[in-house]
Amino acid sequence: VLGLLLWSLAYSIPYTAVLHIGGDQRTALRKYDAPFLIDFNASEPDDDRLPAWNQRAESPYRWSEDRAAIQLPGLGTGSWLLGLRVSGQPGKRLTPSRWITNEQQAFDVHVAAHPRIYYFLSHTSSGNLQLSFETARLDAPSDPRNLGLTLYSLCLLYTSRCV
Repeated sequence: VLGLLLWSLAYSIPYTAVLHIGGDQRTALRKYDAPFLIDFNASEPDDDRLPAWNQRAESPYRWSEDRAAIQLPGLGTGSWLLGLRVSGQPGKRLTPSRWITNEQQAFDVHVAAHPRIYYFLSHTSSGNLQLSFETARLDAPSDPRNLGLTLYSLCLLYTSRCV
C-alpha cells in the first residue's frame, strides 16, 4: 500500500528541467549542454582570468548561429511551458527572430538587447522537442563567427497532455 501511495505521488509531480546554456554557475559544470545544441558557438566567457567564469556576476552564455536549434529527445508526449532566457544583438533595441517548435509552430519574436525570459507553450507528439531559431546574422567586423542570438538558459515545465 505504501509503495502504491509513493508511486502515485511521484507520478503526479510535474516534470521540470533547466538547461544552463554556457554552463551552470552553481555547480561549475560546463559543456554538458553541447549534446542538445545544434549550430551554437563555444561557451562564454571563455577566458581563464580570475575570478573564475562561474564566480562572475555575468551569467555564462552561448551565441547561436543565424540558424540554430535546441533538441531535447525523449521528453514524452504532452504540452510543455518553455521559458527561454535570451538577449538580442548589441547595438539594436530589438532583434527580429523566428522561433519554430517541432517544425510546426512558428513565433516571430522581437528579442530585447538585454537578457529577458520569453515564455511559450509547445506540444510534443513524437516525444522529442526541437526549438529552432532563425535570426539575421550579426555584422561584427571584429568577430568572424556566425552570431545570431545570445542564449543563457531554457526552463521546461510539463503542463499536461490535455492543453
